[in-house]
Amino acid sequence: MSWTVARRNKDKQTVESLEKLKEMAQKGQLVRGDLVQPPQANDWLYAFELPGMEESFRGPAPKYVPPPSGMGKKVFGVGLILVSLGVIYTSVTSWMSLAAYEDLELLGERGLGIQEGMTTNEAIAYAGHSKDEKNLTQVGTMPANMRVQLLEKEGDRFLIESAKGKGWVDVKNILPAYLFSPKETKDYYDTIYNPHRKIQVINSSWERPEYGNELTAFRFQLQNISPLAITDVVMKVELKDSNGQLVKELLFPIEGIIEARDSVKVGTLKPPKSRSRKRSKSEEPTRYLTAAELDRLQKRDPNINARWLDSIQVSVGKIRYAEASIKIIEANYIEPEEEE
Repeated sequence: MSWTVARRNKDKQTVESLEKLKEMAQKGQLVRGDLVQPPQANDWLYAFELPGMEESFRGPAPKYVPPPSGMGKKVFGVGLILVSLGVIYTSVTSWMSLAAYEDLELLGERGLGIQEGMTTNEAIAYAGHSKDEKNLTQVGTMPANMRVQLLEKEGDRFLIESAKGKGWVDVKNILPAYLFSPKETKDYYDTIYNPHRKIQVINSSWERPEYGNELTAFRFQLQNISPLAITDVVMKVELKDSNGQLVKELLFPIEGIIEARDSVKVGTLKPPKSRSRKRSKSEEPTRYLTAAELDRLQKRDPNINARWLDSIQVSVGKIRYAEASIKIIEANYIEPEEEE
């Protein structure tokens, strides 16, 4: 499986492994601010965000001067940022021309707040966040190097607010300040803006339908690598034939909370057996739960365990497939309770 690399002012290229990316970084062919798309992923990451990459880059990382106290303090020097970004982006029109990690210096409290960012070039602001721009209403444009407040994120768009107004802007046009903060702070805010990226599928396996049986069973655990609890997970399963062609796509909403830095099994809760052969409109649907959510439900209904299967089971019809992959496409973080 290949990784896609988008380097400043260069065409995209594919790299066959993470080790090759590390080798490129050691040779100076990849810098911290280059964008990398992992195999089968929809999101782009900065090269320095990849696991084990930091020690491969040439030269030391930028020095961080901590703010006086608290996460909400300023982390960028606005004056330096405006000047450096102005120089970097004046002649740049491609979205790939983001500021490299080493081009920025963190100067303490005089600067961008942790939930702020800078526009990297002129960006169109829309009234919504649909992927199809044809269905969106343009509400304005944001000039390059503008300071913006990051309000929320949906898919590939940030909802931002600035002196020019409010609107949804493509993430490719925004350089978030939190990416250049210390690891603990960066992990916290990356969970807020990208909670689906913080859930990993581990220990996964699947079984093909047996002859005369259309059911497939998917067994796996979900691991939360973030500092916040996460819920409302939506999982997508792609089934492909021997030629790698997609033959079926399945979506599964997973009920339950996955605590911070924890992992949990996922299974199927079958509906209660109906005495009638005809299915009633009020009949309870099949549900997909974490094992922790099952434990919670058992306190109200001790007999519910009889309906539990330790895998996600679904009918795929009579299609034939040779490969199954699981992705997390949606999730929400749970706001931590404030300490009194």
